[in-house]
Amino acid sequence: MAALPPCVLLVQVGFTLVIVGILAKLGVRQPFPVSSMPAGSVFRPGILTIIEDVVAVDGGRGRLYRSALMERYRASLRFQRLMESLNWFWGFGGLIMGILLISIISKVHTNTFAFGLGWTIPWIWAGVWAVVTTYWAKSALRDEKRTWSELQRKNTV
Repeated sequence: MAALPPCVLLVQVGFTLVIVGILAKLGVRQPFPVSSMPAGSVFRPGILTIIEDVVAVDGGRGRLYRSALMERYRASLRFQRLMESLNWFWGFGGLIMGILLISIISKVHTNTFAFGLGWTIPWIWAGVWAVVTTYWAKSALRDEKRTWSELQRKNTV
């Protein structure tokens, strides 16, 4: 049992991201406020909410950052697709990894080994996912910047 908390957290967060991603894809309106979005707003990918809250609150960037992030999300189709893709990547990835680990840990007969798996593998997985996300996001944002300036030139001509 002591090996399960990180695995259960992966399942819980992954499942939440998947559900919110589906609600966003379907254009469902929020019955309650979520982060800076008031009740009645269309759901946004859960990963966008996490980014918004972590950077604005924990990173100390505040309300100006929140409004700039949401403005960028509204203005850029590429950024919307990136957020949606990252939402599925983290949501399904966490859900699958958590379920796999719970299944493996339930079959391991050595408590120490199960504890080691349950408290080590989720951190390794998150580290790998974070590195992949960093390179993926940087590449996507470079492409967005290039195509954004090309689009701006076409609109001014």
